[in-house]
Amino acid sequence: MEKELLLGSSFSLDSSKKCFIIGSGPSIKDQNLKLIRGHQLIFLNNMFVHEDLISLCDYNDVYLLAAPLHPPQSREEWRSWLKEMNQKVPSSVKLIFGLSDYKDNVKSIIEENNLFKNHAIRYYLPYYYFSANKISFDFDKFVSLASTASVYAIMFSIYSSVKEVYLLGIDHSYILYENTSEMRYYSSAKHQKNEEERCQETADFSACRHFFKSTAEIITQYELLGVNDVQIYSISKSTLLKSFPIVDLETMSLV
Repeated sequence: MEKELLLGSSFSLDSSKKCFIIGSGPSIKDQNLKLIRGHQLIFLNNMFVHEDLISLCDYNDVYLLAAPLHPPQSREEWRSWLKEMNQKVPSSVKLIFGLSDYKDNVKSIIEENNLFKNHAIRYYLPYYYFSANKISFDFDKFVSLASTASVYAIMFSIYSSVKEVYLLGIDHSYILYENTSEMRYYSSAKHQKNEEERCQETADFSACRHFFKSTAEIITQYELLGVNDVQIYSISKSTLLKSFPIVDLETMSLV
């Protein structure tokens, strides 16, 4: 009973269907998501603002996965973001939230503000270090501590025994843009106000060094996941992630 109270619902993906993971990279602006009707979709973090989300819910199993909350955002900023999500995300969308020992834990904010009363929610607990020797996909207990939401989404797909995973808008191309408003599908978000600049204020190394160091960690995690019993493909047209085969949404088989 205690585990059910902590982790919420125990839903998983349909292992017989393809899974499309939808991130906020700018390449998603050129993708026609209406082509992937009938498949299961995982939107990441703030991508509930995508203009096609509501219409896709009529034809798809739709999930929204958010990484654990973290600094530099304040509790009020996270609360504002979650309230916006509560208003905009249809109740048919299943929610997957990461927990952490950060003082502004997502579960406490949701319960304090009576949010998502009509949604199915499950939580996951990142705990183990991510390494080639040990990767935990057990969303019923503990999962490995990943560096980005897309890695958690792939891990959830593997946990659900999905055989084919497709990445859209997973670009990792921040370094190519001068302005943060150009880095993502959306120009701004309630939880990302000058996030890069605020992080840099307390960092003891350059933004460029941070980008390459963190990206190297993320790519390592992707490639460790790629050796599992799952086929991972990228559909992003301008991604810097070259760890997986790149396919074209317009021409690929969607059967």
